[in-house]
This record gives sequence, C-alpha cells and structure tokens, in this order.
Amino acid sequence: MRLPKFLTVVILVTLIALIYVQLQVEIYEYAYKGKKRELALKELLDRKSHVLYNINNMESVQYLGARLLTQDNLQFVGSDQMVKLAIPVQLVENINPAIVRTESKKTSFLASLFTLKSQAEAKPIK
Repeated sequence: MRLPKFLTVVILVTLIALIYVQLQVEIYEYAYKGKKRELALKELLDRKSHVLYNINNMESVQYLGARLLTQDNLQFVGSDQMVKLAIPVQLVENINPAIVRTESKKTSFLASLFTLKSQAEAKPIK
C-alpha cells in the first residue's frame, strides 16, 4: 500500500514540476517578444525623428532659397505677361462704406484681465 501512494506522490510532483517549467518557458517567450517589440518601437521612433528633421529642414528658408537658385527655368514676370482686371462700376457703387469697417477687436472679459492696458509701440528718437 505504500508503493502506490509513493508512485502517486512522485507522479503528482513530476506533473507540478512540468507545469512550472512550462510556465517559466512561456514567461521567457513573452519577455523575448516584448524585447523585440521594444526594439522595433525604438527603431520606429528613431526613424520618426529623422523624418521630422528632414521635413523641417526641407521647409526651411535656406533650403527653399537654395532650391530656387538651382532651377534654370526661374523667370521674373514681365509687364507683357500681367493682366489688369477692371472692376465693374456696379460693384463699386454697391459697396456701402458703413458695412466696410476696419477689423474690430473683440476680446472676452477673461482675456482682457491678462492683457496689458496699452500695446507696446516704438517711439521715435528725437
């Protein structure tokens, strides 16, 4: 009677050990997958920063100026290529000066609390 009980315990311990080893293998597998994803994410972030740098560099004034200077077909518009458009008299007569105003400054109460009383303007030197 002791032998079957001993074999049962040995088999049970072996199964528990196999399950434990299987769980440890899965943990390492997920860790490797996570590391791989982390490296891929880091590579994508590096590529993103390179692309953003290139975009900002290509939008810069220096790049655009150099690009325009290297073009051979760049020409200035001559007076013979310009078209003058005449405004019809009816449109000029229909314009109401009361409607055409300068842009009014509308600010909210909260915005007016945080602004200066007068705008800073340069004063001429006498």
